[in-house]
Amino acid sequence: MSEVRYDKELETYRNLMLPPGTFEDGFRWSSLVGAVFIALLMVPGAMYMQLVAGFGVGPAAQWVTVILFIEVARRAHKTLRRPELFVLFYMAGAVMAAPFSGLLWNQYYVQSWPAYAAGVAQGIPNWFAPSDPAVLDQRSFMMWQWLPAVGLVIFGLFSGMVLVFSSKIKMGIAKLRRTIREKGDDEAAPESDPETNP
Repeated sequence: MSEVRYDKELETYRNLMLPPGTFEDGFRWSSLVGAVFIALLMVPGAMYMQLVAGFGVGPAAQWVTVILFIEVARRAHKTLRRPELFVLFYMAGAVMAAPFSGLLWNQYYVQSWPAYAAGVAQGIPNWFAPSDPAVLDQRSFMMWQWLPAVGLVIFGLFSGMVLVFSSKIKMGIAKLRRTIREKGDDEAAPESDPETNP
């Protein structure tokens, strides 16, 4: 009888992230506070960083949020469970995508001196950003002049989700067809008779 051998290093890495035995709800008041924190502090900070430095904070914002909430919970003598951390992490990642932050750059470019000096400021279409100074002075996207630009962003998000969803459906159908074909081949294959074929 062969003896099963285990690699200690491999077992160490396998045991780092064990699947949970029970599944719990991660939406708690701490998740709501995390969402408010992300919306009020992290998103504007990320937009400001993008505009000033030219690069975003990226995945660092997710980890900063999680680490900050772990430390606040520790100081309050409370513990955050794994489902709550999971919700915080992925909520921060979803919010930090900030699809509308590109509109801030667009409105800056429409009224910038380089755009006027190059002579392109007058030719920028409304679906990019409105060029009326009265609209830009309001500093709000909640105006009908911004509707084409905001609508284009929403259409891009929606069409991206449809493309991802349709590609997943196509892959599922392809796997289903392959499974059916393989099962049909197995059933059609002649079974060997043990008496005739020694």
